Amino acid sequence: MTDASATQMVKLFGADTPKLSVLTVNQMHNLEHYGNLVTYMRLKNIVPPTSEPKPKK
Repeated sequence: MTDASATQMVKLFGADTPKLSVLTVNQMHNLEHYGNLVTYMRLKNIVPPTSEPKPKK
């Protein structure tokens, strides 16, 4: 995606929206689902990948 194409308008839920905003909405939606998965993993005593300690160099 270029800067010019990011500002092109497309329809999202019936409204004109820049393409970059569509990607932002999609990313927020994905993060919400990941939050639900983290809760489920913790209930099952699984450490989510984002909570694992960083390897020492």
